[in-house]
Amino acid sequence: MMAAYIIGGVGIGFSAINFLSIPHPTWMIVAGLVAFAGGAYLGGEMALWRDPDKELDE
Repeated sequence: MMAAYIIGGVGIGFSAINFLSIPHPTWMIVAGLVAFAGGAYLGGEMALWRDPDKELDE
């Protein structure tokens, strides 16, 4: 989960820079930040669902 949180944090940081550089409507700023946070969390959860004993190239 830590890797997912790091990637999500980097994505949120870059999107915040984008939102500060270019004017966006408020709903787009909120939706963008929620999408990055939710995507990072769900991606980390999906990585934990993987069976660690299973080979990746199967």
